[in-house]
Amino acid sequence: MRSISLVFLTLLFLPGFALSEDKLEYARIAYSPIQNVAERLLKLVYERAGIEMEIVQLPAKRASFETGSGDKDGEILRILTYGTDKTGLYRIPYPLGFVKTRLYARVGDKTIDVNQLREYKIAVVKGIRHTNEFVQSYPYIYYLKDVNILMKQLDRGKVDVAVVSEINARFELNKHPKTNIEPISDPVKVQAGYHYINERHTETIKKIESIMKEMTESGELLKLWNQYVEELIQSN
Repeated sequence: MRSISLVFLTLLFLPGFALSEDKLEYARIAYSPIQNVAERLLKLVYERAGIEMEIVQLPAKRASFETGSGDKDGEILRILTYGTDKTGLYRIPYPLGFVKTRLYARVGDKTIDVNQLREYKIAVVKGIRHTNEFVQSYPYIYYLKDVNILMKQLDRGKVDVAVVSEINARFELNKHPKTNIEPISDPVKVQAGYHYINERHTETIKKIESIMKEMTESGELLKLWNQYVEELIQSN
């Protein structure tokens, strides 16, 4: 018996030995209200699947790097093009929700011509795919750390236009109602937001995809997304 115990203890401390699969660790973008919605919804999905996971907040570019390198097991919410330049990631084909890219400016300042954006100083959050792709051809781009800083710079007149997701902007404007910021266009693009998982987690992929398929077909997933968005906005 003693020899068996010694063998077990030896194995326990060998690299790569585990009694069960480690808890999955996903990346999410720090200080992004839309990611709060995705996190809440995804936790419900994983709870139904009986799979343990945790979510780590990182700057957008860092989250992308750690996920792409395999240090994280995936990301909770990214658009379709996020996966085009990464290998080893599986995209669950059922959207968690939708990302609406929208333009914002200060009311009372210069009149912004949305058809002549090349003339203006435009702010985006660094590493956010849907906004970074939208502005990539413009000459005067300011990359900021997060949406809170972005909206403050816009309100102070440091930039002319902010390109941000509608949910994040609504959250910030509800939190700071005395700003003079308003949307200056309808959403310029609406894209589905997907959950990405490292391909090595085949059983997790099967379970999560099955549950999200069922929730999508019943309409529950979209209903919960919209509910969680409004609850988040009103929580300020």
